[in-house]
Amino acid sequence: MIRVPALATAAALAAMLFAAAETAQARDRAIEVTDLETILKTHPLPPGGPGTSVVASRHAGKGELQIVVARKIPLHIHDQDHVVFVERGTGTARIENAAGAIDTRQVKPGDIVDVPRGKKHGFEKMGDENLVLLVLTTPSRAPAKFFE
Repeated sequence: MIRVPALATAAALAAMLFAAAETAQARDRAIEVTDLETILKTHPLPPGGPGTSVVASRHAGKGELQIVVARKIPLHIHDQDHVVFVERGTGTARIENAAGAIDTRQVKPGDIVDVPRGKKHGFEKMGDENLVLLVLTTPSRAPAKFFE
């Protein structure tokens, strides 16, 4: 886990996201500015509903940036690499280590969690505030497998 200031993190995520090969579709797309606060207000996580929701996503080349609001993301595995930036909330990240055991780490706003493809991982909020995660993913060819 890496801890860096939020502005530097946002710049790094944007650089990684837009480093993908340019396509004709990308060249023709209009520049769009979206406010995170507006997205979160218009897509709240319903009480008693699912514990996780991808409230918005943007594609750039082969990469995708997802805005995820979560009370709990169950332990799961898939064929995508993830870079997870914790925007809001505090919680626990569970990530499979090289020996196959699950490590538990506390996460807070400004933390970046690198989750390699093929490693079990999950997140859970602590306290009243839901986690808001900016998740940069690579393409997937198969659905996630959940363990909880």
